[in-house]
Amino acid sequence: MTLRTLGLLCLTLAMVGCSGDDSAPRPNVVLITMDTTRADHLSVYGYRFPTTPFLEEFAAEGARFNQVYAPAPATAPSHATLFTSLSPLTHRVLKNAVTLGEQHETLAELLSEAGYQTAAVLSSFVLNAKFGLGQGFQMYDDDLGRGQPNMDWHDWEGQEVEGAFARRGNVTTDRAVAWLETERDPDQPFFLFVHYFDPHDPYTPPRKYRGRFMDQSIESSRERAEISNYDGEIAFTDDEMRRLCAALDGLGLTEDTIVIITGDHGEGLWQRGYQYHGAHIYEEAVRVPLLMRWPGRIAAGSVFETPVTIADVVPTLGDFLGLPLEAGVVQGRSLVGCLGTGEPLDRELPVFLYRIPYEPQEEFGVWVEGEKHAIRYQSWKYLVGDDEGTTELYDLSADPGEVRNVIAEKPEMAARLARALDDWRQAVTLPDSLTVRPELSEEDVRKLRSLGYVD
Repeated sequence: MTLRTLGLLCLTLAMVGCSGDDSAPRPNVVLITMDTTRADHLSVYGYRFPTTPFLEEFAAEGARFNQVYAPAPATAPSHATLFTSLSPLTHRVLKNAVTLGEQHETLAELLSEAGYQTAAVLSSFVLNAKFGLGQGFQMYDDDLGRGQPNMDWHDWEGQEVEGAFARRGNVTTDRAVAWLETERDPDQPFFLFVHYFDPHDPYTPPRKYRGRFMDQSIESSRERAEISNYDGEIAFTDDEMRRLCAALDGLGLTEDTIVIITGDHGEGLWQRGYQYHGAHIYEEAVRVPLLMRWPGRIAAGSVFETPVTIADVVPTLGDFLGLPLEAGVVQGRSLVGCLGTGEPLDRELPVFLYRIPYEPQEEFGVWVEGEKHAIRYQSWKYLVGDDEGTTELYDLSADPGEVRNVIAEKPEMAARLARALDDWRQAVTLPDSLTVRPELSEEDVRKLRSLGYVD
């Protein structure tokens, strides 16, 4: 089978439910996302500092995927993919502040139709219901209030902003636990989505997490302190996820609950001179965690090296729960085979990445123009920026940091990957007429612009 064919194969991966006895009670589902979390800053993925002791324990009880990709380095596009198993080129949430169209069925809608009680607790305005990501949730808590925001808007970019753009993870956990304890219907299986925003800039962890992880090898004192605080935000989020899962255990729900923890994108942290996210689709921007636990069904301590994406979450849950998905409806693949029996994942399937579109500008020291695309196939990664006039090829097995562009040395591989990427783009791209932009208030626009989320 050619790579050209394989690029199109991802479009037709259909799911047929295989959960076994349809009369058996379906498990609950808890899906957690860590915003702005690059996998290589988590100790569960080998980071030198112990930032995620809870995730290490969690992985020992379930499965860890070591090479996991978000589809884009932005919150809304990646969450739209997580909920629909569609590429940003298909669901058309190409950037933040664009609404997911109602024609796209979400995971919450699938589970609601299957008899699940659905609830979500958000930590940032970026996932506000007005952007369409609340489809299918019976309770969607995006009222961030004024209490304990993880950023002080009065001091943010010199703007005086009323209300909160985000809230601290402990407030999010409190709300999620309260729902589990007092609002959950014990006679229904439930789907609970919880979003933690703390690792997003500005990196201002609670006091006891500040300065805990200080890498003295970083020459710049400012960068050293900022990265330490970023790591502190991750450690704080790790503790909050521990508290959430402890609540499940205290309610006797652990054994009957699938828990999935993942991320929406990474962060530059001055790698290549760029601190934030959005401008790049290099590994630090799109490599995220993915861990799953279901006692008795997912083998404890499982580790998988084959590249996967967060688009695989919907078909995996569909397979686990016996919810058949029609061919062409999802673009991810089910991971149930490897989770249940250790069946090897197909290494031939490529991963596709997308950079949100930019007007020509310098973005925090990086020139950006238009869109950018990439394909990861086995150890190879090919990137192309049509408007920027750039093409790059990296052998990640020899050069995981994407330092040495070998496109001149490997023209045949570059051409092969370019063809597969072109095929993918043509097959999955829907017209811009399907893009929906919500009505934003002036206050909404100020909040989004202050984080660089709208032009």
